[in-house]
Amino acid sequence: MDKAVELVHDKLKEDCKILIYVDGDCDGAMASSALTQILKYIKPDVKLDYTYAFQKDHGLTMSKLANFTKDEFGLIIIPDASMEAKDAIEITRNFSAPILVLDHHLVSSETQDTWTGEWMDREKAISIYKENPSEYKTRFHTDCYVNYCLPVNSTDGQYPCTAICGTGVVMKFAEAYCEKYNVNTEILDNIMELVSLAEIADGMDSMKLEARWYMLEGLKEFYWHNDFIKELCDRLADEMPYGRTISSMGWTIAPKINGVFRYGTEEEIVNMCRAIRGEQETIIYKPRRKSKNDPVPEPKEHTLQWDMARTCCNVKSRQDTAVRSFMEKVEEIIKKTEANKRSILFVDCSNVIDKKTVSGLVAAKIATKYHRPTVLMRNFSDDEFGGSMRNYSQGNVSDLKTLLEKAGVIVHGQMWPVHTFSVSSTGYLIKC
Repeated sequence: MDKAVELVHDKLKEDCKILIYVDGDCDGAMASSALTQILKYIKPDVKLDYTYAFQKDHGLTMSKLANFTKDEFGLIIIPDASMEAKDAIEITRNFSAPILVLDHHLVSSETQDTWTGEWMDREKAISIYKENPSEYKTRFHTDCYVNYCLPVNSTDGQYPCTAICGTGVVMKFAEAYCEKYNVNTEILDNIMELVSLAEIADGMDSMKLEARWYMLEGLKEFYWHNDFIKELCDRLADEMPYGRTISSMGWTIAPKINGVFRYGTEEEIVNMCRAIRGEQETIIYKPRRKSKNDPVPEPKEHTLQWDMARTCCNVKSRQDTAVRSFMEKVEEIIKKTEANKRSILFVDCSNVIDKKTVSGLVAAKIATKYHRPTVLMRNFSDDEFGGSMRNYSQGNVSDLKTLLEKAGVIVHGQMWPVHTFSVSSTGYLIKC
């Protein structure tokens, strides 16, 4: 953290452009917004640019930097995400800027087959090693993104609370910066509600006292500074009869933001992030619906924050419609194949779910309805499938990933607890 604070301080003095990566979920949006506010508070004329995760893919890649030149920026900051080793190597070869990662995801190493150039995880490398143990030492190279950047991670085994999300790590960075360089700590108050929402939205463990403190502290009205969150809460007030609580922010507000990342257009994602960051723009909006009292509605001026709160609700409605449609198709496959007679629901949805960003929601609903672990698959090749899987917490399977691996199925992908009721995995890859 000390090195991270010094790096940013030095780059701000250099007056260079800073590139911020925006990860594709509520925590990613809050983290990039909090970081933006911090940097602008420290240096109001700081030059910032952004690159986004539009397909809910996790981490910075070379493709996301395609529109930037080699020396266009002097620092890259990745809050709430990281990189794969292969991308980290390519990025550092093609861009001169140092990379700062402020993350909370578990760090894992990757292995490259130097004969073929293919990158793989440890499990696949071990399976090849068992076939040809004499070749392993000369053929494979193990690497990790942390070797190519300055990583600050709440799950590094050093920090006592592992339930600090990406936005929480940004808050810790802000606290350290303010302490080292005697910056007024009022900026910490301004981003507290972002940390609270991110901790709740990311399902961090509320039994960890520091994480719970951030959740509850940011719900206090004293910290309500973000106009976009205020507009969204006002619009959804009927669904939040008790106001801002862990439950209402987690089940009403966060899904609307995540819905835009999963089902919105690129323009909607960018504009929502702009609204969260506090950018100002006047939007002319003309209601489509007519009423007896207003048969010819006139266009009205609104803020970007008001308009994107409206858009969030509309996108979530589109997403819910698509999820219901996918649910019906998946249930038809289950009925046809009698998959529900098995202890784990394996469903091949290759020709059904055409938008991968909603497969997790469908998997969660199927698991809840059929009371068993669910694996929704899309074929990548003859023997590899990707997709989403969800465990059923009230069943007998405590660790779905481990169970599948013991059964001989290679599973790549991280699993983590969500609140107290389920276990999920996103972006997994299984090999049969």
